[in-house]
Amino acid sequence: MAYTRYPTWKQLNERLGAKKLDRIYCFIGEEEGEKDRSVASVGRLLFGTAEREQWDLQRYHAEDDFSNAVEAVVSQSMFSSKSLVVVHGINRLQVTRENKQLVNEMVEGLPSKTVVVLTSDENRLPSIIHKDIAEQISTYHFWRYFESDIKGYIQRGSQEREFTIDTEAQERLLEMVGNDTRKIDGVLDQLMYASIERNVSVKDIMDFATTQMENPEFQFVDLFFVDDNKAYRVLDAAIESGVNELMLLALLFNHAEKMEQYHDMKGRGLAHDEIYKALRILPKKQDLFMKQVRHFPQQRLTSLYPALHRTDYSLKSTRWSREFMSNPMMVLISDTMTYAQAGGVS
Repeated sequence: MAYTRYPTWKQLNERLGAKKLDRIYCFIGEEEGEKDRSVASVGRLLFGTAEREQWDLQRYHAEDDFSNAVEAVVSQSMFSSKSLVVVHGINRLQVTRENKQLVNEMVEGLPSKTVVVLTSDENRLPSIIHKDIAEQISTYHFWRYFESDIKGYIQRGSQEREFTIDTEAQERLLEMVGNDTRKIDGVLDQLMYASIERNVSVKDIMDFATTQMENPEFQFVDLFFVDDNKAYRVLDAAIESGVNELMLLALLFNHAEKMEQYHDMKGRGLAHDEIYKALRILPKKQDLFMKQVRHFPQQRLTSLYPALHRTDYSLKSTRWSREFMSNPMMVLISDTMTYAQAGGVS
């Protein structure tokens, strides 16, 4: 099968900058930060001068609630207001006759005032999208930044936030978060508000990292992936300190993806030192990381993702009680621990 080359997110930005808006998009590839920015650009073009809080922006996860996403799209009438529907992880949707039909319904029944964005973290068009339907979808490839480009991204980001960051500090920042622009933006935002000098050095980065790693949200991630019951208490502390549950869930997603990369590299025969370097696992965290991957072998990680998506859906719903014991994050820990106690840990 011939490899299909798709236009990149940079070409999408040019098209959106020229006020050209398509009906349905598929964003493929690993660069999640630029996907976020492109969704925002689509929204600004679709909704015009309306404040972001006034946008009719709906998000769904294909694995858990694709049928709801399709219903949200096709149920719009000609009298409905403009709507932007984002369906995350379309590549994780099981390829069945029913799901193929749902994809067809979404594309064929798309109302004139609705724009749909499908996302996939793979570098190819999702199998669920048939070639005949693919012709009606504007697909753009979101490649990860190259090492040289990501350093320029950090420089521009720090200048926009009115501080500078030296070369060694950039290297250490990349060791911490990798070349994921979504994570980089998060660190740069926190550095902007932190009490540091306007020129950020490697010492500032290390001091910042040490402070962050002592925060309950990072402790929670460490404990969650070793099935430690103290995760309950640390979760409570994190929420009490004002940490948003969706942020905690994003940290779990990110760490699960890193462990999945470990299993893939290990399966391809890479040595541990090579894997640690590729995944930017700091020396002091390597023993803990190895314990975590033993608790979460590939099969268990695969079963974790649907649970994470269900938790995401529950957190965004208004139907759950605000009591701590009914918090979807609490339910996630309980279900995960039950799996481990039932012998799911190898």
